[in-house]
Amino acid sequence: MCLSKCTLFLNFCLYFCQFADSLWTVDLPASVKALEGSCVAIPCSFDYPPPGEGVTQFTGIWTDEGGHVIYHPDKRKAMAQYRNRTNLLGDLLHKDCSLKIDPVQASDKGPYHFRIEIADFEKYSYKEKTVSITSTMDLEPVEFSVKEEVLLDDSVSAKCSVSHSCPPSPPQISWTHSGHVQVQHQEIGGALWKTTSTITFQPTRTDHNRELQCTVTHSGGRKQSASKVLSVKFAPEIRNASSCYYEGHHVRCMCIAESNPPSDVQLLLSDRALPTTTEQYGRLTVVTLQTDVGFFSSVKCTANNTVGKADIVLSLPLSNLYIYIGAGLGAVALILIILLIVVVARKCSGKRHESTLASHKHDIGLETPQYVAATRKQPVDAHYPESFTSDHTYGNTETFDPDYDAVYANV
Repeated sequence: MCLSKCTLFLNFCLYFCQFADSLWTVDLPASVKALEGSCVAIPCSFDYPPPGEGVTQFTGIWTDEGGHVIYHPDKRKAMAQYRNRTNLLGDLLHKDCSLKIDPVQASDKGPYHFRIEIADFEKYSYKEKTVSITSTMDLEPVEFSVKEEVLLDDSVSAKCSVSHSCPPSPPQISWTHSGHVQVQHQEIGGALWKTTSTITFQPTRTDHNRELQCTVTHSGGRKQSASKVLSVKFAPEIRNASSCYYEGHHVRCMCIAESNPPSDVQLLLSDRALPTTTEQYGRLTVVTLQTDVGFFSSVKCTANNTVGKADIVLSLPLSNLYIYIGAGLGAVALILIILLIVVVARKCSGKRHESTLASHKHDIGLETPQYVAATRKQPVDAHYPESFTSDHTYGNTETFDPDYDAVYANV
């Protein structure tokens, strides 16, 4: 009877102890992967039996399998090789026992376990669960995504992400292009996190065939990058250098269009395509026309591709021949004007001389004869028999002055 009571009591004590032990729990991964030279965060949470009364003083300790302390709030109690590299991340009042090791060394292998010391209550080492560290020099690959072929008016969105094991000091991601950048951090499980950077920008013509690159800088300074080349499509733009000019007796017109994809460029005269030569220089299409001088003053340049079109009128300058002809006609016109002025001036001068002479004769008593005397007789008009009966109708037989002797004599 006594033996059975003792056995029952021992079983009860064993059950109670097992039950009490089941209340001391810890949750942490069996292993974590870490980049040497960077940092690693070991996620950890723990639980303990109710202390009965509220407690506020906790001491969290991490040790290796040999009981050597790798972390203690009193750094003097930690091993020298861990003393300045380990730090408790979590808040023990919230049952968070996460540990950070920075930087990770190749010798940091483990296994490690957590120990809690609660003032005025209990101390417990969670040896039933340990964590090991797998260190590596290999970087996780960078995930890069972007729509490589875009239109000029579209908005480009590119993402660059990388997984890591140190959320307190995540990788820094930079871009070779300016724009609006957003960064996100996400836990993906297995003691790993992912940092993603997204950039949004408006592409320009200069972005065509340009490399868009993101660079990841890990804690500790290790870097890696990823990139893709953008193809920006845009409608044609006709350059200002397009023009027409003369080469001797020939006309040379050149039209330069920039676009992606390349344009179909034509020179038109009255909507008729002229024969041209075409050269391609990357995004530039150069079309050249050479022809004889004609009677046209302009040609039209048109450029088309799958995105859009453009056109411009190229005017012809005056040719040297036309300039020479114009100059010659101008000279002839000037000479004719001068000659006309001279003739008019002479006529006006002659009239003034005659007027002066007539005035002078009147002053000296001479009259200008209306007719010069004829040497032959005029026939007698039968109707007017008395007309012209004298052979010397206007004969002057004497002179007024010796100096003017026989001035107006009619013989």
